[in-house]
Amino acid sequence: MTDRQNDVLVMIAQLYVQFGHSHHALLLLHPVLKTDPDHIFALRAAAQAQLDLGETDQAISTCQSLLSKERDATAQKHIQLMLSRAFMRNNCIDKARQAFAAAKDTDERPDRCKP
Repeated sequence: MTDRQNDVLVMIAQLYVQFGHSHHALLLLHPVLKTDPDHIFALRAAAQAQLDLGETDQAISTCQSLLSKERDATAQKHIQLMLSRAFMRNNCIDKARQAFAAAKDTDERPDRCKP
């Protein structure tokens, strides 16, 4: 698949997730992640879909992988919040608090782009 085809599949998958069809989203994301396992937007959509479907262990794994790749502070905060929710659903309260605290810390980092 080409990068453009992957991007189109990811956009459709993101819409599926937004409209509550996370299972269909994961079906679309599977070939994208098979050809490009570091596709940031595909990983984000997969993590949300996994969380929506109750696949918390998989969502945790995807979020942790994504955190090592994602550089955008706002996206990192969102991922930490997803990770916190996944840990809560797995009854890992301490890990959920840590992920939530990491999301809060993301807010407090100074913006490096400001003059």
